[in-house]
Amino acid sequence: MNALKYGALSSLQGSIAIEGRIEPLNGDSRFIFRWKEHGGPPVSPPARRGFGSVILLESAREFGRVAMDYAQEGLIYELDVPLGAIAASARSQTTSAPARASSAPAP
Repeated sequence: MNALKYGALSSLQGSIAIEGRIEPLNGDSRFIFRWKEHGGPPVSPPARRGFGSVILLESAREFGRVAMDYAQEGLIYELDVPLGAIAASARSQTTSAPARASSAPAP
């Protein structure tokens, strides 16, 4: 939403390149995600961190490497996460989820 309001998509010439790939890493794999804005208004770091920044930066750091560059030409966000960390998080969420009561009659 910020890209539309403040970033590259707020300009007719603006664009966003989004790349995601999986690469091998020491017997595991890693997910690499890159968001790069171009052609929008000049970029500068925000005066304060909003909810989106907290999610994109602080929460993502729990799983891997994350970087946000407020380059003059456009914002660049990069995330590099071992797939094992994603799988472990998914497993822990599944096993810690509360059981749901069934409304179906017992056989």
